[in-house]
Amino acid sequence: MSPTVLFGLIGALLVCYFLFRGNTPIGKPMRVAPNGTPGESWYIESTPQVDTPHSCSFVEFDGHGDYIDFKQHEHAWQTVKRLAEAQPLILVTYCHGWKNNSQSYDVVKFVDFLGRLAATTKYRVHGVYLGWRGNLYRPYVDTGTAATAYADTKERFGGPVVSTRWSRRHAWASRVQENFSYWSRRRAAEFKVSGVPMARTIYTCASLVKSIDKDKGRAANQSASSRVLVLGHSFGALMLERALNATCLDPLMNQWSWFTRTAEQKLPESAHPDPMPLDFVLFVNSAAPSVYAKAMRDFLAAHQSALVHAGTVAAFAPVFVSITSSADSATRYAHPAANLLCGLYASLRRNYTDLIKMNVPRPVRQSWFYRRTPGHQPLLVDHWLSDTSSKLTPPASHPAVLKENLQSTQPLGFWAHASGPNGAVQRWKLTLQPASADGKWVAKFGPLHPSHCSYWFIRCDKRIIRDHNDIWSDTAMEVYAALYRLVDWSRNPSNPSNQVLRDYWSGK
Repeated sequence: MSPTVLFGLIGALLVCYFLFRGNTPIGKPMRVAPNGTPGESWYIESTPQVDTPHSCSFVEFDGHGDYIDFKQHEHAWQTVKRLAEAQPLILVTYCHGWKNNSQSYDVVKFVDFLGRLAATTKYRVHGVYLGWRGNLYRPYVDTGTAATAYADTKERFGGPVVSTRWSRRHAWASRVQENFSYWSRRRAAEFKVSGVPMARTIYTCASLVKSIDKDKGRAANQSASSRVLVLGHSFGALMLERALNATCLDPLMNQWSWFTRTAEQKLPESAHPDPMPLDFVLFVNSAAPSVYAKAMRDFLAAHQSALVHAGTVAAFAPVFVSITSSADSATRYAHPAANLLCGLYASLRRNYTDLIKMNVPRPVRQSWFYRRTPGHQPLLVDHWLSDTSSKLTPPASHPAVLKENLQSTQPLGFWAHASGPNGAVQRWKLTLQPASADGKWVAKFGPLHPSHCSYWFIRCDKRIIRDHNDIWSDTAMEVYAALYRLVDWSRNPSNPSNQVLRDYWSGK
């Protein structure tokens, strides 16, 4: 090989290395202090001038799922303890997806969501943002006049909540490299980052809130007790599912009574076991291979059956809720394309038989489950959001819709704006009937019956969520509020939730 060719090859390799290796820090925090400017701190709080105070802690994880700075975790749970001791708290823990990190625009939108939630509830609202290296490159942060969330959060927190030193100037820069990082970031989310430390932070903060509620006597009155919400988007949903699936089995199975009670010794209707400190777990546009959701769905089908046998008042309450838009092209088309060859893996060559939803048993390749995400998997999706007519007067504004949905006494129906700048407020309902666009699923598999379980897979269309990243729109937030209310209502012993949901499952 001539020196010219050799040097050319070395130069090409160096260019590829510097082009694709990424330029966000490895093993170093991007939130560097407990107090300071909002864009640099691992704890931010709205200014005293804000009528409805809210705040957010940041906990960052390295490439193998360990804490980058353990002091972030310590400060997060100590903050939760301080706030929960002072008043009932809504704690919202959120894990972001691909192309994001603790300095991306996703932070701005999440913090804005916390502020809107605080303005419509009686609770003190606090968020915990779980950050990981979802973007190898500096993210683009829109600070223009159209970025209303950026301006709003800047005013509420006394400065930008993300630092410009961690962002790139132009949206188009590094876009190609970002897209090629899919396989690297998916492997990190699936096998490395979603580990014990992440679950530790989630459960530490959640259990602390519930323990304080119990000590202060709030737990006896559900309307006065704190609430713990956990949200994940895209690869963040994958990570939460991996981190929570195994850790929640033991407390859930503690509710089962097959071997300790006979049919005549069922729990009284007043009983309200609540084994998990997580009141609401929501996955939005999950980018997880549906093979994991399938395993958890099967378990939660057995869980619901056990609670019905025990006569538990919250037997039909969802444990996990996953919502995906049919307009999400990233999980609908890009994910299957990126995993097209997964059938070559020896570990995915087996066939499933006797799947829960299928009336007539037939073999289905496990790789087919891996290649599809839960929201685009016909053998998982049971619920759809459909618009419906109503004689009720719709709420007049976005805050009014949030408040109405959070207080609804008919949680299978709710209000939401149709997505878009001029979308009118419409009445929506949950249904077990597939949308017309999903009719081809029946043609492929034959009649599919709903799988009665505590894992609700919901599919909506672009009027609710326009695309993969449209997760913080007014409409999306309104739907989150409605789904939270459904779960919260179904666990309240004073509500006829079992009968209402039993009728829903039976198609009445």
